[in-house]
Amino acid sequence: MAKAKAKNTRNRSKKRAATKPASDVALIRECVIYAQSVAAMHKGFKADPDGSSVQAAALGNRYINRAWQALTKIAATPATTPAGLCSKARIVEIVFEDNEGGCGEEDQIAFLKAFGVEVKKFLQPICDGALVLQAPVTVTP
Repeated sequence: MAKAKAKNTRNRSKKRAATKPASDVALIRECVIYAQSVAAMHKGFKADPDGSSVQAAALGNRYINRAWQALTKIAATPATTPAGLCSKARIVEIVFEDNEGGCGEEDQIAFLKAFGVEVKKFLQPICDGALVLQAPVTVTP
């Protein structure tokens, strides 16, 4: 009797898992980790009184490594929800601020920064729940 009850519980959990809505929890988490890692690294350089930033460079390596690890995961993970896409849009500005003086032409970087801001503004009402996307109504003849 106990075995049959346990089997029923497993079947119910499988059914719940199959109907569970898409979630971008891992993607959002990586976006937050990226933003926090970049901020920690940059603030460390501001706190280092040494003109050559020897302390900040040595201590900042773990933040740089974690930021790149998170960004790699973010780039490889497509967003499946408005919140996930919103999280990606929110870090676009951080990615470009972190890359100042790096590769890319000035006009290309300016375009991508502006695009990130536009996407973020567009998605914000959806992320806040003020706007709900619905499938278009189709009329059958």
